[in-house]
Amino acid sequence: MNETGVAHEVIVWAENGRTDLISCALDAMSGVEVLGIGGPSKSNMTALAEKYGATPDDDLRKMQVDQPAESLLLATSKGVSRDALNVARENGTMVLALEPLETTLDLFEGDEGEDEDGESGVGMILIPWMRMSPAWVAAADPQEVLGEVRSANVQMMGRAGDVSLHGHLRNGLDLLLSVFGFPDTIDAALASDQIQLPEKLSEMEGVMTANLRFGGEGSACLQVSDRGAVWSRRVTLMGTTGQLECDDEGYRLFNGEGELVDESVISEETMGAGELVARQWEHLINRSNGPAAMDGKQLDACCQTALLSCRTFELESPQTMLRMYGG
Repeated sequence: MNETGVAHEVIVWAENGRTDLISCALDAMSGVEVLGIGGPSKSNMTALAEKYGATPDDDLRKMQVDQPAESLLLATSKGVSRDALNVARENGTMVLALEPLETTLDLFEGDEGEDEDGESGVGMILIPWMRMSPAWVAAADPQEVLGEVRSANVQMMGRAGDVSLHGHLRNGLDLLLSVFGFPDTIDAALASDQIQLPEKLSEMEGVMTANLRFGGEGSACLQVSDRGAVWSRRVTLMGTTGQLECDDEGYRLFNGEGELVDESVISEETMGAGELVARQWEHLINRSNGPAAMDGKQLDACCQTALLSCRTFELESPQTMLRMYGG
């Protein structure tokens, strides 16, 4: 419910492979009214739309004009146009995305998470967002114990139909940029059953590994996959005076002597993508804010640099890619 006690109105834009995740998220939420469910192929959305009493549609812009909603969940980037996103902005709709756009620079004005005036709920928020994971949020400001963070290991993976490889990649890079800042170099490789390396980030499948170097002594290893057996997201930060281990279900913070300084168990059971989407969506509805957004241009540049490195088999510079974006 919103502050007036009225149901929060939502529109969902999806494709067939994510209907289970969407059902899981919507069923786990309270006080939500589904105004519309659509997708590039509305025939694939018929069953999901009927479940929530909506009429399937294949025109995202028209759906928003006919029934303006407080939230729009983009579970696919297909069929998402500049006009449709501008309608969302004009309506003041909070846009949540399971699937990143190929480049936010081409289609959407403003960075993810916050608008230029700092008002959350107008920009686009990638969920489930690791920096909004219950355990990551609970591990508030561990910097005093960690000291200067020198190294990170980040793993983000799920099954096909959860989050795309591009989504995991962007999410992992978002976290690393929040810890270290903009990387100097990225060296990435893609292991996939695809015959040819795709030209677009949205077409990537398989497992990507990437090594990143940051100014000074900072470095990170990133492993992301949309072909995992189970949903799993884990982060290890190594500082000069401590270590943080975090996943979606909890965290542990150690000092330099190996003593457990702090810990929290958020859930005894593994939380899947649907439950995490529901938790974060409800948080945004009730509080209307999230962590400070990273620079959208920098995130786009890093994602494109990782794909370029997979193609060239070479270490590549995100700064060079950023200049191509005019950053």
